[in-house]
Amino acid sequence: SIFATRMALSHSDYTITEAGFGADLGAEKFYDILCRKSGLQPDLTVIVATAQGLKMHGGVALDQIKEPNLEGIRTGLANLDKHVRNLRKFGQTVLVVFNRFATDTDEEMALLKQHCEETLQAPFVINNAFAYTRTFTGYFLGQPIQFTAKREDDALRDAIEELNNHT
Repeated sequence: SIFATRMALSHSDYTITEAGFGADLGAEKFYDILCRKSGLQPDLTVIVATAQGLKMHGGVALDQIKEPNLEGIRTGLANLDKHVRNLRKFGQTVLVVFNRFATDTDEEMALLKQHCEETLQAPFVINNAFAYTRTFTGYFLGQPIQFTAKREDDALRDAIEELNNHT
């Protein structure tokens, strides 16, 4: 709500609002309705994706979704690209976070990283909290979010490198 967001902003340097599921529904409603009505404008949008979701959008059968499939991910990246383009139409800087699961391979993560850096030209972070137990990756995501919002490119690169090496 607008009231909750304004209250949070009055008590903190950063406020995170979960705008809903999907850049095509939740985020567009958030920007078109809430932001316009309130006059608030986010500094950053975080889009979260999974290799399994990209495989699904790439046509991989659900019973094979946890198996390595670089071609399925490549095809599914068109879906991520569309969401990032939609968010950028709202003037947003976009940080892409991939929730990695135990069945995801290093090769798949490398493909996702390369695509974000070269094609989308978007900062990219791997969240390993779902892949391993007893990690605090979710906590460490705050630094890339903070640096991206402030547009501190050198600090962002350092934070992402540290996060990706730490987990």
